[in-house]
Amino acid sequence: MKIATFLTAAFLTIGGMCSVAQGGTSTTTKSTQSKNLRLLKKTSNNNYKTRPNAPSRQLIACDYSEGIISITFALPEGECNGYLTNLETGATHTINFDSTDLIVDIETELMSEFYIEFMTASGNTYAGSTVEE
Repeated sequence: MKIATFLTAAFLTIGGMCSVAQGGTSTTTKSTQSKNLRLLKKTSNNNYKTRPNAPSRQLIACDYSEGIISITFALPEGECNGYLTNLETGATHTINFDSTDLIVDIETELMSEFYIEFMTASGNTYAGSTVEE
């Protein structure tokens, strides 16, 4: 059984002020929207027994503010392809970026709730949402 690796969300400093979310909630005002997401590595449901894997050193932080999604990689994983779904309208957009830059900014429309999922060239799939489960 593989152990799911939980990724931690990081806080980014914007304009010298730190936007802090407590307990997984997001900070939202009329003029600015800022959300910190926790991206999780998706695992397959293989039922055969294998040796446990060592924990991954990969940490991916995702932050959304003013229509820009910033994704920060601790280790590069190559070209990434995926999609971004606006949960309010149901609109889905494909996203493509290179994680060798370590910090990737994706410009989007202003959204209060969305789901992001992408697969890396290394074969790992990561997903996250602004909606708490």
